[in-house]
Order: sequence, then structure tokens, then C-alpha cells
Amino acid sequence: LVLLSLSVTAVLGDDMKDVKEGEDVILECRFGSHLISRGPTFYWARSNARDKDNVAIEGTPLEQNYEVDYSPNTGKYDLRIRNSTYDRDNGKFECRIKEKGSGQTLHSKTVQLTVLLPPGPPKITPLEPTATEGRSLDLTCSSSGGSPDPLIRWYRNGMPYPLDSIIKFGGSKNSPTSAILSVTPQRDDDGTEYRCVVWNRAMGEGEKLESSISLNVNYYPRVKVGPENPLRVEKGSEAKLTCNVDSKPAVSSVKWTRNGRFSETSFTYNIPSVSIQEQGSYACTADNGLGQSGEADLTLEVLYAPIVSVVPRKEVEDGESVWIKCNVSSNPRPSSIEWIMKDDPSFRQSGDILRIERVTAQNSGIYICKAVNIINPSGQDTTYERTGNASVALMIKHAPGKSHIEPSAPSVVEGSGVTLTCGAKPPGWPIPQYRWWKEGSESTISVGAQLNIATAKAASEGLYFCQPTNEIGTGTVASAELRVYQAPKITQTLQPQVIRRAGDSGFQVTCTAKAKPRPTISWMKDGQLLDPSHKDARSFYKIEAHDVEIKNGAYTVNSTLFFSGDARDHKDRIMASDRGYYACIVENEVKKDESHMYLRVQHRPIFIQQRNWELDRAAFEIGETAYIPCKVQAFPKPEIEWSFNQVMLSGGVGIRPYDKNTSILANDIYVSTLVIQGIQGDDYGEYSCKATNSMGNASSIIILQEKGRPSPPAELRIVESDVNSVLLKWEPGFNGGYEETKHLIQYSGDDGSIREADCLFYNPCNITGLKQQTFYTFRVRAWNPKGESEFSKNLTAMTRIDLSKIPDPLDVKFEPKSRTLVFNVLTQMPMATAKVELQQNGENTWRKYRMLPVFTDKIHHVIEDPKLVEAVRVRLCFEDEETCGNTINADIVSTVPAVAQVGMRVHYVIGAVVSGIVLLLCFALVLLFCCCRKKRVVKKEQYDANRTTTQDAPPPYYTNGMENKGLEKSMDVIEDTLKNFNGQNGYISYNGLHHQPNGNGNHQYNADQNSYSNSNNAGSVDSQDSLWKAPQLVPNDQQHLMTQHHQQQLQQQQQLNHSNLMHQHLHNRNSGNYEHHHVQSTYSTEDYVPYESRNNYVSDPYGPIPKPKRRLDLIGDSPYHELSGLPDPYMDSTSGAGLVGTPGHQDESSIPSRSQQQQQSQQAPPPSATMTFEESLESGYSTPNSRNRRVIREIIV
Repeated sequence: LVLLSLSVTAVLGDDMKDVKEGEDVILECRFGSHLISRGPTFYWARSNARDKDNVAIEGTPLEQNYEVDYSPNTGKYDLRIRNSTYDRDNGKFECRIKEKGSGQTLHSKTVQLTVLLPPGPPKITPLEPTATEGRSLDLTCSSSGGSPDPLIRWYRNGMPYPLDSIIKFGGSKNSPTSAILSVTPQRDDDGTEYRCVVWNRAMGEGEKLESSISLNVNYYPRVKVGPENPLRVEKGSEAKLTCNVDSKPAVSSVKWTRNGRFSETSFTYNIPSVSIQEQGSYACTADNGLGQSGEADLTLEVLYAPIVSVVPRKEVEDGESVWIKCNVSSNPRPSSIEWIMKDDPSFRQSGDILRIERVTAQNSGIYICKAVNIINPSGQDTTYERTGNASVALMIKHAPGKSHIEPSAPSVVEGSGVTLTCGAKPPGWPIPQYRWWKEGSESTISVGAQLNIATAKAASEGLYFCQPTNEIGTGTVASAELRVYQAPKITQTLQPQVIRRAGDSGFQVTCTAKAKPRPTISWMKDGQLLDPSHKDARSFYKIEAHDVEIKNGAYTVNSTLFFSGDARDHKDRIMASDRGYYACIVENEVKKDESHMYLRVQHRPIFIQQRNWELDRAAFEIGETAYIPCKVQAFPKPEIEWSFNQVMLSGGVGIRPYDKNTSILANDIYVSTLVIQGIQGDDYGEYSCKATNSMGNASSIIILQEKGRPSPPAELRIVESDVNSVLLKWEPGFNGGYEETKHLIQYSGDDGSIREADCLFYNPCNITGLKQQTFYTFRVRAWNPKGESEFSKNLTAMTRIDLSKIPDPLDVKFEPKSRTLVFNVLTQMPMATAKVELQQNGENTWRKYRMLPVFTDKIHHVIEDPKLVEAVRVRLCFEDEETCGNTINADIVSTVPAVAQVGMRVHYVIGAVVSGIVLLLCFALVLLFCCCRKKRVVKKEQYDANRTTTQDAPPPYYTNGMENKGLEKSMDVIEDTLKNFNGQNGYISYNGLHHQPNGNGNHQYNADQNSYSNSNNAGSVDSQDSLWKAPQLVPNDQQHLMTQHHQQQLQQQQQLNHSNLMHQHLHNRNSGNYEHHHVQSTYSTEDYVPYESRNNYVSDPYGPIPKPKRRLDLIGDSPYHELSGLPDPYMDSTSGAGLVGTPGHQDESSIPSRSQQQQQSQQAPPPSATMTFEESLESGYSTPNSRNRRVIREIIV
């Protein structure tokens, strides 16, 4: 700062002038023109680090690149410097005008000219500074080569203002200018960045040079202990004391001390099982060699349950007062201390002192002091209740009271021991003496509180007495009757092995046993109970039992197992399946005894097939070794022979080697394996396995074939059904010769989409990801490297309902005065019922009242129960009474909301009005249309009679109907349906109005058909919409309509049958036999099973009754007088089987009688008529349109 001041003083009053090196500059010197009159002398002088000399005199420059603008008359004497340089021009220039002769200075001017040079980059020393916490350190930043001397400033990272530093100017470009920053670092300064910034006038305003360094600070240890301070640990638990040290350089170890004594050097001090004595303060010390160590103290607080101590026994006289102190030690302090009495839950006394005034014998007993505290160990959010207790026996001198014997109803097994214990209440103090005797004798049999009978006998049974006595008095007499039981003992056992011949009759086995109390005898076969109440067991066996009481309650029980039943040949013949292990099991309350018999049945060989629905097969490729097994069950042992093409195979035939191996399995099963090495093409075929024993012979055919596709699985069945999964099991078919044959299950749900699940080798297989309470159709097929099998028969299964998603009834209210119950549901749910339960006056349990149907979303019901109802609760159920949602208790109210009583009849009114209008319109249209068509039909009769009617198979029908559409919109749906018909093979199909099951009654779907959805609720997979949003038709209405529809159809069919029989006879006689009318329909009976749905709008029960005067020549030769190729839906399903691909003509002998037709029509369900759009617009007569003529029935609208 002093140097800076001197420099400023030196140039004070001088003009300052800057010029960049290499540029030109003009130094002005102006004076008054009057000085010319004094004849002055002019010159410029320069003073710099190199020299001091004149550079111009008058108008003559004395230095190269200097020019003088010499104009005395105008008062101008300027010096122009061209191509300025630092070494030559940087310095002080002085313009002087002196008077000649005297040398007097007339005028002078000084200009300090600075030739600008940018400074060099800053240099910081030291480059990698390392400091110690609390000790001063100088950081020097210097720069040289600049003119003028640069401005140097220090900055700390993150601080906008400069730091104080000491500046040392260089004075020239060759001398560096430096700034010295002195810092005294702390721990937080470690890693801090310091920045040095350099600037002078040769640089622009935005330009600067800078350099930075990072300060490395070694600091003293900072110690932190934990994990919490104080640290709370329960007694017996592990205590972990942690010592975390922050220091530089880091420490490798610490020192734990307690009360000045060294304990541990690791950062974690573990105490495996902390005790109360280890509670206290622990110090952790760390030193990293900088001369100052760090230390922190941790307080260990040991939490423990109350430790309770009292005197073990206190004896007092009757009538005295008792005072007993309870001593408790715990951490934390106990939250409660109380006294309780053993065997007397009503006695409780708070506080640590037990006080009882004027005690009596009833106060005798064990008193327990119980203390409770609440602990909260460190690091845990929960608290724990800990309990400690101690007991004191309070002895009050008194006579024994009422006596008793334990057990009160003693029993013992003969040969075992038993102990009877005599006691009294109050027990008496001092301890009384006890006397025992038996009924019938007053002599003492034992003294002491217990009577021990080491080995009980039958004579030990009887009534025993005891009585206590002490110095104060005598107690009452107690008694107990000892019963001596006998374990079951089988006196007549079964023979270990019995051999019988198949066909023997009258076989029976008997088992006799003795026991007390009376035993039961049961029979088992091969571990399975033969239950006489079960139909399967009763069909093959009969069991008779008799029992006789001997004495002292002992019984002899006899049970006989008869091999007789309705399922046996001649009801009592022995069968091969009777082979097995039989057991007679005798059991009572004491023990169980068993006797066993192995029954072997001599019978002719019985072959055990791999699959009972097809011949056994084996498959191998040419060149392989074939193994053909033949399994047979027989006794005695059979001789097994093999033959091929009626040639016996024994060791070898010609050059073909054959080997036979026979193994014996359990239950008289023998397996003979025919081994053919290097099979050839002519080895394929049927092999005969013949088994012969003394009882007869039998043979079985086994086919040897090339490896190929597997055969279809069979017996697909449900093992278990869940909310979103179904577990399926099946019987595999022949695997085609590949053990690695796998199975694939194809299934579809209500949306019609087809999905597949690869079960690999798993059987059973679990199909997951299904929707709840939804019907699914499953079928399985096998596949191996050769291809796939056909599918198995379809199986329909339904998933269970998800109880958690059953909605709750809403706004449940009950008004007791009128006994009115009201509640709401989300929507109408005809498939649901509301389970109502009542709680009546004086009852604490709920009783089922009734299951109410849920036809509307507002339920209003009056409770019909004579008893006073205090509370009501409701829950919604599906499927059964146990598949229910949450129970909602009804709110008791004084009034209930008004409910429109006609609300339940709205559907009936609407249905009646709409049905009446439709009936009238349809009847008028049909009459008008029939009249118009009658004349045109006559003209086309001859032409149609000579035509051959051929019709293609109808398209499949998909079940994407409007299942959730309300009945109120049914008329709109009829119009919309006409827009959705798809023409296929000349037919028009109804999309979604029919459901097509297969011939087995199961749902059928094809993988090459598109999937259609029948859900109009846009529900997700887990949606409950399909459950809660049901059709709007009230079931009673629907049932009424269906009943009326069925009755009308029965009447129509009876009239038609009678009329058709007469007219058919006349028609055949007059018109001849129309054998040229071939009906080539592919319909089968299973395509038209009835499907009762209100979506079948073409089956209106209110259509006109067909007239008896129908045109018989257009009805066709079929005796059913129905749609071509279709069976009569009122006839038996088998009667239509012959219609598939056969001519429509049948002779009169095949026509059923009227009584048969009536009987069949009464038994058959109402049909679900299916017809095309064009047919739906025509009457029962022929339809003259562009398509082939088709005979149809009249529409019933």
C-alpha cells in the first residue's frame, strides 16, 4: 500500500497516456503564441528505465519513428510516436520551452506514457497446498510481463467479493506482481477452492486471467457415538455401541473406556447379552496424530422388566390384620403394581402393599404381586409391556372345609395305575391329615392326601371316601366312584390268510371281542372303511353285529362280515375283486385292537388294460428294440404265451429273435414283456397275449405300430374350481410311442374368444387368469413330435364368485313399529338374494329370517315374525346362503322413506301393453299377407313341385347376444337385429341369438372362427358388471310368458300333428311319392337344442295358430312338416338323427300316431326356432323369391 501511494504521488499532476505496443500515439504540447516573442527554444525529453535524453529539439526529432508537429505561431508543439514499443517508449515525456540566454522555462508539460502489454498467466504457490486445522498458511499468486502492473485479487469459491491480500508491485514487465493471501483453515475449509484473478488495462473489460487451487486441510478427529444417545437396550438383548470418527487423516482404531478402564478398540462395541451391571457411561476416544484427540460419551441405559420380591410365606391367626410389602425394581419405573389372588379373579388390590383387615379362613391362599412397566428400546417404534410377579402364601389357621376328590369321576384301565387326590376348601391350616376308606368297610385303607392304586383290577372298582382333619377341626367327607375299564381284546381273531375260488358262495368272516365299556367293531378293506350306510359298500357286503353284557358293565361283541350284496353274481358269489387285506377293528374309549386277514381269490386271468376305451398299443420305429407289455391279474400264477399272426412266439421264429420277461407285482399282478430286437416293417401288427391257469384262460390284443400322433385324451374333469382358476385332470390317450408327449388345453369364456394353455407334462393342470363366476368350455389334446391328437370332449366349468367384490346393501333401515325393512342395491340383481337375519328381544345371537329376492334396486319388506325384533342385518348372497358379502346392520329409524307400491309392477304393465300392441299388429299383417300370397302360390305349384330343393349348411351361430339389454328396449332390438344379419351359403344368420352346443351337451367352439363378445357392459376381466347388471325382466314375468308360450305351442303342435297325418295320406295318394325332393341339409339334432332366451324374438308365443288347410303339396314329404332338414323340436331327439344327409321322404309306417305325437310334444321343451330373414317375412306357405324354394313353418310372433 505504501508503494502504491508513492507511485501515485510521483505521477501526480502528470497527464496519463496509454498506447498499445505497435500503435501510434500523439503527445500534445500547447502553449500561448505570445511566447514566440521571447525567442524561446523548444525540445522534448524522455525519461524511462533505459535512459533519460532529449528526443526532439525544435522541429528536429532525435529518435527514429518520432515526428514533431512544430508550429510555434499557433502555439502547437506535438510529438508523434509511430510503432510504439515498450522498451523505448514506456516512460515519462516532458515538453519544455525555455528562453534563450537565460534558460528560463517558459512552458513545460509532462506526459506519463504507458505502453500497454497484457499480463502473463497467474502462478500460485504452493501448487498443492496442505494445511493443518488452526495453523496459518500463505498462498501467493504472481503475474509478470504486463504493463502496467496487473491488478491481482483472491476469491474463495462461492463468495462474490475478493479476499484481503498483500500486493507487491513489480514496477515493470520483467518484475512479477504478486498478491499474498494468508488463511487459517478450519475443518470446513478442506477441499475449498481458492481462485486468483489477474487484470490490467491492456485487457478488455470482460477479459481476465485466473487460476485456482484446492486447499487440503488436515483436521482433528470429530467423534460421534450412537446409534442413539442415550442408548436404551432391553436386558438380555444385544447392545451395539457405535463410534463414528470424522478426521483427516483417518484413524484406524478407537479406544472405548468405561470408568477410565479400557474395553475395546473397534468402532462397534458389541455386548451380546447386556446385563443391568453394564449400564453406565462409555467413552470413545480417537487420535490421528495431529496433536489433538476427539472424544464423546455414550450412556447405555438397560431396560428390564420388573423384578418383584415378597416374603414367601406368612402365617397369621384368624381375625388378625395382614400387611405385606411388595418390593419392585425395574427400568423404567413400573406403570402399575397390583395384588391378585390365585383362584379368585374377583380379588384385586392396587399398590405395593397388601392390606387385609380381620382375616378369615376364606382369605387363605396364594397372593401374587404383579408389576407392569412399558419399555421402548432404541430404534423401535413400538412399545412393549413387561410383567414381573412374586407370590406369597398366606396361611390362616383354620379347620378344613368342604372336601372333594380329584378327579371327580375317576376311571382306570385294568392293569394300569390311578391316583386319587383328596382336598378341601378351605384347605385347613396346619396341613390336615387325610383318611381313606372304601364303601362296605370302615377300615382305613390309606392316609395322606393321595390314594395310589398301582395295579387296578376289576375288584378295585367301587366308591371311595376321604376326610381331612387337623388340630383346629375336621372337614366333610368326600366320595368318588372309581370305574375300572377293560381295553378291547379280540377273542376270535381272523385267519391270517384265506384262499377262496371265484364263484364260491356263502363266505363270511367273524370277529369277536371283549371290552368295557362296550366297544364298536368296524371293517376295512385295503385301508378303506366298509361303511354299511354307503351304497357302494352295501352293494357288495353285509355286516351284522351282536353284543352281550357279561358283568360289571363289560361286553362281548360279535361282528360278521358277509360277502353278499345286490351287485354280486347270485348276490353271494366271491369275485376276483374281493382280493385284499381285511381288518377287524375293535375300539372303545380306552384303546383300539385289530385283527387282519389277507383274502386271496383263485380266478381266471384278467387283463389290465392301459386305457379302457381303446386297445393297448406300443409304438417303435424300424430298427429299434420293441418292448410290448402285457399286464394280467390271476391266481394261481398263469402261464403267458405270445403269438403273432396265429404263430406262437417262443424264443424265436426263424431268424427273428424274441425274448420274454415276466415280473410279479403286488395283488397277483404279472407283467410279461415281449422284446423284439431290430424290428422290421413286417413286425407291425396285432400281437396276442394269452394267459392260462387252472381257473381258465384269457387273451388280449396289443397292437405294435410305428410311432405316430397321440390319441385323444379322455375323461376330462374338474378337480377344483376357484375364483380365477380351474384345475383340470384327464386320462391321457396313447402317446404314440413318445414319453415326452405334452398336452394343451383350449378354452373359451363368455366373450367367445378362444385361448390356449400349454400344460406341458403337468396333469392335473391349473388354468389361471379367468374371470369370476363365469362359464368356460374346455377341451384338451395331446401332441408329440409326430403331430397333434384330436380334441377331447368338451367340458363346461364355472369359476367361483369373488366374495370380496360382492357389493354391500345400501341405506339399510328398519322401522320397528311397522316392522318395515328397506334397503337399496347398486342395480337389479335377479341372480342374487338378500339374507336377512334378526336379533329378537332377550337374545344375543342372530337368527336367519328369510332369503329375499333382489328383483329391483329398492327393496321394501315387512318383517313377518310374531316376536319383538330388536335389530336387523342384511347381506347379499350368490349361489347359496354361504356365498355372501359383508353384513350391514340396519339403522333403527322412526319412519322409513316412502316406496311406490306399484314399482314392482311396472315391468308387468309395460310388458302387457307392448305385447298386446304387437299381437294385434302381427295378427293383422299375417292375415293380410296370407290372403295376398295365396293366389301366387297356386300359380307356382306345378313349377315348384318339379324342382329339386338343395340347401347348403347353415352358418354357425355365435353367442354374442344382448344378454344385458332391458325388456323395455326389446322392440328396438328387433329392428336393429335386421341390420346385423350376415349372409352365409345362402342363409341369413342371427348374430348372437342362438347358442350352439355340441352333441354331448357341452359348449362347442372352433379355433378358426372369430371370437365374439356377448358382454354389453364393457367390463374388464375383473369387472363385476356381468354379475350385478342382469336382464331387466322380472323372473315372474318371464316365467309367465314362457309358460303361456309353451302351452300355445303344445296346442298348435297337437292340431298340426292331427291335420298333417290326414293331409299327408291324401297328398301321397293324389300327388305321388316325391322322391326327387332330396334334402341335403347338414343340420343335426344337436344344432337345435332349445335355448330359452327372451332374445329369440322369432319365437313370439302370440303368433297365429297354423291353419289345418295348409298347402300339403308344399309342406314336403317329411312327416314332421317343418323346415327342410330340421327335426321336429317336439319329437324325441333321436327321431331326427336320420335326417342328416338323407332324403326327406318317409313312408307312412314311420309316421307316429297322434297319441305318440301328443306324448312327445308334452315331454319336449319349447323350441328355439331359427330361420332366415326372408323366411321371417313369409307365412307357412312356400316362399317365391330368387332363392331355392324352402318349406318353413309359420312365424309365431
